Amino acid sequence: MTFKLSTFTAALMLGTASMSANADETCASPYMAKITGQEDFVYIWTLGAEGVGDEQDKLVTVDVNPKSKQYGKVIGSLSVGGRNEAHHSDFTDDRKFLWAGGLDTNKIFIFDVATDPAKPKLSKTITDFVAKSGGVVGPHSLYALPGRMIITGLSNNKDHGGRTAIVEYSNAGDYIATYWLPTDSNLEGAIKSGKYADGYNYDVRVLPRKNLMLTSSFTGWSNYMMDFGKMLADPEAMKRFGNTVVQWDLHSRQPKKVFDVPGAPLEIRCAWAEDHNYCFTSTALTSKIWLIHQDDKGEWQARMSRTSANRPKSRCRWTFPSPATTKPCGSTPSWTARPVALTSATRSTPNKCSSKKSARK
Repeated sequence: MTFKLSTFTAALMLGTASMSANADETCASPYMAKITGQEDFVYIWTLGAEGVGDEQDKLVTVDVNPKSKQYGKVIGSLSVGGRNEAHHSDFTDDRKFLWAGGLDTNKIFIFDVATDPAKPKLSKTITDFVAKSGGVVGPHSLYALPGRMIITGLSNNKDHGGRTAIVEYSNAGDYIATYWLPTDSNLEGAIKSGKYADGYNYDVRVLPRKNLMLTSSFTGWSNYMMDFGKMLADPEAMKRFGNTVVQWDLHSRQPKKVFDVPGAPLEIRCAWAEDHNYCFTSTALTSKIWLIHQDDKGEWQARMSRTSANRPKSRCRWTFPSPATTKPCGSTPSWTARPVALTSATRSTPNKCSSKKSARK
């Protein structure tokens, strides 16, 4: 029997009810085979809370197939032991395993979702992420490459600041390599194009046909584990946020260029059409949308795109560099990730998602 699967972190759970069952997925990694149609299960990576159930982080399975007798019901719950600050999760390129990270304990939990998709099993827990990586703390984005998982760190174990790296593992959960982000004191061979080279990290995305990998930047452990209100009231803490996006050589994992993108750029989303050589990110602290694009000379550049703040909707336009097209404000760029997975029914062809088929939340 074959199943189609979705995964959401706890933060995305509320968005599932409004999604159309006929909507196509928006891919997380282009190396995942694309699927279409109705999913059978949603996996929710949830935070444990004191006084609630067993108080542990857990992977919850919900039946979402309208044809099922258990439609809309929780059909499974797998606790992982303790509270780890459960955050992001994502699939390996073959969609057989779901990787889920803990920002506080630095543990990574690998679930087998292929053997019995209705009843995932915890196949491995990585407990030595910090030691193996050379001091990286806070596994955040988990991103599939062929036979590999790229993990963005948010911090380090020396000062718990924002200096960090991306870490590469095999699908089996074996450590491969660590790649540190460029800083002013060590650019790691990259070119500093502006004012900043802070070494911070957050998200990762790739455009394989351009041999491009991009990383964004957020803040370190000392900030993200602080009480939010206290952090906002702390002037020094508010200085400890990233201001960069880094261009990497995808194949060699070599950082090439550091772009100034002030204001803590978070998720990166790329266009998939073959003539659309650009990606977007948005900043948490300044509410700006930034465009990372290839210019006429083949060089990658970053510039502020368009923000709807303080602009009448009738005049606001989204502007794309190539080809030159515009869309009205209400037609928001639609490459927000909605990770979806398929096990034995997965197509072997690479995912070539089109932004036109994105599911809206």
